[in-house]
Amino acid sequence: MITLSEGSITIDDQDISFIPRQSLRSRLNGVPQDAYFLAGSVRLNADPRGLCTDKEVVKALKSVQLWEIIRSKGSLDSDIEDVFLTHGQKQLFCIARAILRKSTILILDEATSSVDAHTDDLIQTLIRQHFSRHTILSVAHKLDTILDFEQVIVMDAGSVVETGEPYTLLQDEESRFAKLYYSSLEKKENVEVDVGGTP
Repeated sequence: MITLSEGSITIDDQDISFIPRQSLRSRLNGVPQDAYFLAGSVRLNADPRGLCTDKEVVKALKSVQLWEIIRSKGSLDSDIEDVFLTHGQKQLFCIARAILRKSTILILDEATSSVDAHTDDLIQTLIRQHFSRHTILSVAHKLDTILDFEQVIVMDAGSVVETGEPYTLLQDEESRFAKLYYSSLEKKENVEVDVGGTP
């Protein structure tokens, strides 16, 4: 949410530079790469603005498979630090927070960059289940997570070098997106071979 040095960003044909920054932030829903928490209870961290009922908070925590862990630590009144969530569970908690926040725009900033495969799959499923009607902006290096997006923007050194529909770009051998995608697949296969050893 830095001040633009040039160009403009519009949402529903409205230039966001004319919207007070605090008001704009309150209307956007974000899941960062590194989960952040406030000092206080599970309830406070799930619903910082206090707009949801306990039933809604519990339902969101159940949907991300965290409720039983939290309930065993004392429920919604537990201090978030006393729940001892793993890194992946913290990211799932942020997804629950996003589910509870009323917004039509979801921003994902490498939300699954350092979680295990199971958590990654769960987060991708949750995003598609709960945010199917949202506009989703995703910063991603795991390119298979954005193949069903309407548009991708490939950037290099802070500049846009390519835009287009993912599967269309994958069919072009000269596409930067295609080269990045197939290169990432090769690296993944090499890692799996190294881990698994020689058959």
